[in-house]
Amino acid sequence: MGYKPYYRVRTEISLGSFSGSVSVSLKKEDSDEKYELNNVSLDNISFTGIPKGSYIMTISWEDGAQNSISLPFTIN
Repeated sequence: MGYKPYYRVRTEISLGSFSGSVSVSLKKEDSDEKYELNNVSLDNISFTGIPKGSYIMTISWEDGAQNSISLPFTIN
């Protein structure tokens, strides 16, 4: 049985003048694996225990309307 490394991932994102809390999810491509953070500040997006792979990161927030942005995210 081999060792499967896991990583801590931290990022900061700017959404223009918005400075409230966001929800963030990492969904592994071609898998049901999903990691979520709720009500975190944009400068505190940090996941622990994430395996290598390709993910889609989705950031959701509300500033009078529901908004979300999705982008590819790879851990090598």
